[in-house]
Amino acid sequence: MPYQKKRHLFRRFVFFMLIFGYGSFSASDAKTISSATVNPDFVVWTDSPYIATDPSAMPSSRKNISEIKLQAAINEYEHFVLNVTNLSNRYMEFQVSGQLPGQIGRPRSGLCTSVQRLQTYQPKLLKMGRKLPEKEDGLAMPLLKLNELETFFVRPHTTRQLWFTVHTRGMIAGSTMHTLQIIPRGSQLPAVDVFVEMTVWNFQLENEAPIGVFCFDYGGDYNFLKSYKINIWLRGAFPPRIKNNLRLDSDGNISELTTDIKGVKRRMAKGARKFLFSYGYTGDFIKWAQKNHIEYMSDHWKSLFKRILSQMVKEWREAGLKYENFALQTIDEAHDKSVEQVIETTPLIREVDPDVRTAMTIMTDIKELKRMAIHVDVWINRNGAIWNEKQRSFFQSEKALGKPIWSWNMPSNLKSRPLTDFRTYGWRAMKFDFDAIGFFLYYGVVYNPQQKGGGIATRHWEAWRDGIEDYQYLWTLKKELLKARQRSVSKEKLQSVEQFMSNIVDKVITAKFFPSNDQATHDRIQTARALLAKEIERVAMLK
Repeated sequence: MPYQKKRHLFRRFVFFMLIFGYGSFSASDAKTISSATVNPDFVVWTDSPYIATDPSAMPSSRKNISEIKLQAAINEYEHFVLNVTNLSNRYMEFQVSGQLPGQIGRPRSGLCTSVQRLQTYQPKLLKMGRKLPEKEDGLAMPLLKLNELETFFVRPHTTRQLWFTVHTRGMIAGSTMHTLQIIPRGSQLPAVDVFVEMTVWNFQLENEAPIGVFCFDYGGDYNFLKSYKINIWLRGAFPPRIKNNLRLDSDGNISELTTDIKGVKRRMAKGARKFLFSYGYTGDFIKWAQKNHIEYMSDHWKSLFKRILSQMVKEWREAGLKYENFALQTIDEAHDKSVEQVIETTPLIREVDPDVRTAMTIMTDIKELKRMAIHVDVWINRNGAIWNEKQRSFFQSEKALGKPIWSWNMPSNLKSRPLTDFRTYGWRAMKFDFDAIGFFLYYGVVYNPQQKGGGIATRHWEAWRDGIEDYQYLWTLKKELLKARQRSVSKEKLQSVEQFMSNIVDKVITAKFFPSNDQATHDRIQTARALLAKEIERVAMLK
């Protein structure tokens, strides 16, 4: 048979196998399935919500899970997943029955969308010319609601993961038991009962995080971001309407100055109090002036620099912003030549208003950091840099001067690592005493700001909120420690609490700055949270 014809037949065979659901298995998978199909049934099991279960994943046992244990403080989100594996040779339809306390909508499933459907949610990714992976593990998949009938299909020898969320707001401390049923439809197979034990701890988490939380979100939906603990809002430091529309008269003066104060006020009207005016006022002004043939640092240049900034600061202050609740980024990630520009131009900002805090996102070496230090009030550090001993020492000395140290993460990798890049950030914030943490969403992998009505829930977003809530546990223990100190609890008892806090943080993030995104990391976090909760309740009773 000619080679071309063989290849054509092979392609048709592969296509046929994919269509009927058999194309994603290796030899070892086939062996697992073969042993599993002795009893043509289905299995309900669980694992970490932050590890996307591949459709080809098989349970370690054919025994159905009988119980899920959830533990949470009051006013907290908690999640779990149920994996449904179809061990039969036919398509199976299932229905979820049962109600959980404070459940947010119906169960969600990251596997209910096709790759084509995902194109709606990943415009930036597609624009960059990157190919979408066909497995959920490759992207921050949207967690979409199941259809109106609350039913779902599972192909033969594949697994479907269902995501459940409980919110404990308004619940009473203590334990309750609830039942979910996974019901096979159109067959005589019995339903699987899963008992959910919900334990609510006797302390409450506040709505707003006690640490600054920001996201380089490109103007995303306020309510969506707020639900994930974001409390520092970003606005352009040199608004586009100035860059694009500012006109000078024949004498070189500004004829009309329109800023973005309306956008700031819109956010404030919804409750925003903290802002980072980011991406570099100075850097953008330099580019604008160059475009308009205005000589750098000439008298005319300086006059316009101060005139525009003075108007913006005046409007921010009149809108009700306090100096401690906003910062002005001068040049984004200054290095080489732009370090000189920071040093040369920041005194002009001080002339406009000496109380305005300047901020710097950094991607440079220790020598340049030290040169800029006198001109920077808020450091926004790329997270891994603090791991370097020299930089850690530098930032500690800057913090001793009263300068806030922020930290940001840029998960530009297309691999889905919600535990590594998002969940553990709250623990790193406590270890390194960061004043604010945030992330930059490169390629739109996690969040699509163009989506009508706001963002899309993904594993990453849920992991981020969980990480902030983990930080709130640690913060709550610190508060109880302070109260115990005020009650004159003995030094020995207090030292044991301090040692407990230090040890438990190190156990979660281990010796690595970024722990691996696996079940072991998930289990460490869940164990640590339970121990933290017990310690919070114990310290509250110390005398």
